[in-house]
Amino acid sequence: MSWIKPVQDKNDPTIWLFDVTIDLSNVEITSSASVAQFSIAAVSAAGKKSPPKKGQYIVWSSIMAPVTSWLEAVEFKIGKDNHFDFSVIDPRGEGKLSAQFITTCSGLPGAPVCGCTAKV
Repeated sequence: MSWIKPVQDKNDPTIWLFDVTIDLSNVEITSSASVAQFSIAAVSAAGKKSPPKKGQYIVWSSIMAPVTSWLEAVEFKIGKDNHFDFSVIDPRGEGKLSAQFITTCSGLPGAPVCGCTAKV
């Protein structure tokens, strides 16, 4: 977490405003609101620190559903080397995409081997 130097509120000099940046890399997020905790203390020009005050703030997060080019059923032939190219993209480029086969491929006729290859 990082922040820039606080600024006094123009209408109320007892209020200080902070812009906070939170790094959510490698953190699981979903569309929701979460309460986060913080602790803050003031430091005087002489270096004297006030007792810390605890507080809370709400983090609103939203993610956009991935978009795929695979829109219709595809027919694969038994005994053939079947390939089907499709794309899955994160429209906002916010996260990591992963794919999972819902059907167990080994249970399908012909015992196929299923796999995906990421193309960049």
